[in-house]
Amino acid sequence: MRYITIEGGTPLRGEVAVQGAKNSVLPILAATLLSGDVCRIEGCPHLSDVDSAADILRYLGCAVQWDGDDLLVDSTTLTRCDIPQTLMRRMRSSVIFLGAILARCGWAELSYPGGCELGPRPIDLHLAALRALGADIRVAGRRLFDWEDTLSRFGRELKQGADAAVFTHVSNVFGYILPVGQLAEMCRKWRVPFIIDAAQSAGALPVDLQALGADFIAMPGHKGLLGPQGTGLLLCGGDAQPLLFGGTGSDSVNQAMPDYLPDRLEAGTLNVPGYAGLTEGLRFVRRTGVENIFRREHRQLERCAEGLQKLGMEVFAGAHQASTVSFRPGMDCEEAAAFLAKQGIAVRAGLHCAPFAHESAGTLESGTVRVSFGHDASDVQTDAFLRTVSKLPRV
Repeated sequence: MRYITIEGGTPLRGEVAVQGAKNSVLPILAATLLSGDVCRIEGCPHLSDVDSAADILRYLGCAVQWDGDDLLVDSTTLTRCDIPQTLMRRMRSSVIFLGAILARCGWAELSYPGGCELGPRPIDLHLAALRALGADIRVAGRRLFDWEDTLSRFGRELKQGADAAVFTHVSNVFGYILPVGQLAEMCRKWRVPFIIDAAQSAGALPVDLQALGADFIAMPGHKGLLGPQGTGLLLCGGDAQPLLFGGTGSDSVNQAMPDYLPDRLEAGTLNVPGYAGLTEGLRFVRRTGVENIFRREHRQLERCAEGLQKLGMEVFAGAHQASTVSFRPGMDCEEAAAFLAKQGIAVRAGLHCAPFAHESAGTLESGTVRVSFGHDASDVQTDAFLRTVSKLPRV
């Protein structure tokens, strides 16, 4: 066994440079956000946690640089009020930025901090203190509009085994566009069938079976494809086998359905009027161009989201979003929808048949008000909507 023997009796002389304490430096770095000025923090230790804190400040838009053992922080250039999961998980004390960002910006969005050898670090006391000071805190199950988080979570689930993976291309609640191409690639690696629900994307985004790498893509005809209700499309990458069989189809001599297409999948009276209407809708989408439709809808989405934020609404908007935006109006969502309906504006309020989506966003108890935009939406219509929203009897 190796050990160290210390023999006394000799006076110690000389000078020792005392390094700054990490646990003091980290909250001071967070506090620089409150100054809105240039700060010099002297005697900072060169440790990974200090570097992580500096990277968080840089992500928020601050200029940070070392000058020997001093850190210079310019927080006049703050541009963001959120911290991504990748930075939050680099150190267990990253939650110290929450209060400073909230005080400076009026709102903050971040994920839980990283753990250590002792396990995950709870932040209940931080949240309780902020609530006591009047902050409205919503704890969400996951981070919206974050492709990295989506892929990471799905990868962990996929390793547990799956018979099939079914994804919405675009969330019907928040308009979140999922990275279906990358998800499909992961499914191919694990040989798991990949199925896309394109209810919210067909007619507004390119839906290509081969390009997206899907085995099947299902979509209704009455939404973005502009067809009648009761119509839809199923794109098949392989041979589709019905779960149930019945009738005789076009070959009435035999008791089983024909073994050739399309007769094998068509029994009874066909919805010819519906097919005709859907065909016209498809022709319009092709004439107009999916890219043009998306561009028009997304312009109104951004205009609406920006306007709602200026009105003080909690808006769910992000980098990967299409044609739909949800918000919380500061009052009961159903009452807000009823008020707008009386003014001739149709929105959808509540949980939108998607409680898990709301659970992920932390809106399960309140729900949201959802606004959807069509191919012919205009600046005039969006501005009229915002003027009406500004008159909501909020509490």
